[in-house]
Amino acid sequence: MGAIEERQSLAGPWVPPVVVFCDPSRWPEVDHTARDFQEGAARAAAALAAVQSFDVPVRREAALIRAHTAVSALSTALEGAVGSVAGDGIGAQSAVQEYFRIRTAALDRVQSAAQNARVAMLTLEDLRWAPLAGSDIERICIGLRQMFLDVLESHEQRGGGLVEAVGGADEGFGDEGGVGAGTDLHTLWFRRWIVGHHLHALFNVMSTVALRSAVAVWGMGDAESAAACIARATTYVEAFPAARAYTLALPASFYNSALRPSMMPPLVEVPLSGKMHVEYQRYREQLNVLLDVVPGGIVELARVQPSLALAREALLEADLCDSQRHASLVEPVVGTQKSLVQNPRTKDNAVSMLRMIHNRRAAQFAKYLRYAERPGEPVMGGEGFS
Repeated sequence: MGAIEERQSLAGPWVPPVVVFCDPSRWPEVDHTARDFQEGAARAAAALAAVQSFDVPVRREAALIRAHTAVSALSTALEGAVGSVAGDGIGAQSAVQEYFRIRTAALDRVQSAAQNARVAMLTLEDLRWAPLAGSDIERICIGLRQMFLDVLESHEQRGGGLVEAVGGADEGFGDEGGVGAGTDLHTLWFRRWIVGHHLHALFNVMSTVALRSAVAVWGMGDAESAAACIARATTYVEAFPAARAYTLALPASFYNSALRPSMMPPLVEVPLSGKMHVEYQRYREQLNVLLDVVPGGIVELARVQPSLALAREALLEADLCDSQRHASLVEPVVGTQKSLVQNPRTKDNAVSMLRMIHNRRAAQFAKYLRYAERPGEPVMGGEGFS
């Protein structure tokens, strides 16, 4: 089957709806309507916290099903209250938004929670089928849990016995039901490709919101609250590579025969580039704002605000780990190919460019880190594999 025919064969009602994320620069205050859903958010958060990613498969799957049940109930309640935002009627801000069915708009808290909950629901529906490391499942669940608590300003302790209320014993969870059961693999993989990008964009948006809050409270002289906001942002940034791993939980052959051609003309107007990811670029811009307004290297800042210095360091370490894993996650599917926007005559390829991006950020962040990378220095006393 040719690339165009393969791409066309994936069209159908299974395609995830357009998701609309709230513009972080217009993040709304929580209102009384949002407070009506705090109990449901607490239930969803508790169910996500109960997922033991390193448990045996049958119990891990049962926990993911219970989390999906709790999130689905919240999603249904939220959409019942506000309806669905007509994403198709909102213009895309980039070719990537158009391709991945993502939009940005001003939303209230309940509308934002409804959109985010649907992304979480679709992710959890498929997560039990995806071949992921336990650490990636864990960080996706942690990121989604934090999202529900942040968007609806809920508190997990509001509900007692919430996990038990969501689902019963582990028995009885088989392969029936869910997007993975009886689904054509090409359909499953392409749906995962789209939903995974929704999940990544969701974490981008929430990290940007948290960083904007950090800058705001730091401007008011509240270093403790700024450190707490940065810690929330770090939770989302740690989930970036996990979302990428989920997105790329598909064969290289499918990526190269169907996905890669679908991101190039004539199937799209222009080749897609990472710089077109609106939500991620806003995160990067806000990270640079934070570095501009919170002064001093780690030594200087730690002398006067140690909690803030260490929170900033943890955020930047997570960012560097994300850029490292970006290269390692992409390599199995792209190999030595160039990116979609690279000149054929350039000496670099997609993976080498990602490595250079990491190196550039490592140099930028060095003064903020205790254990900065120092290119050219010999490695002494290293542990683990060598």
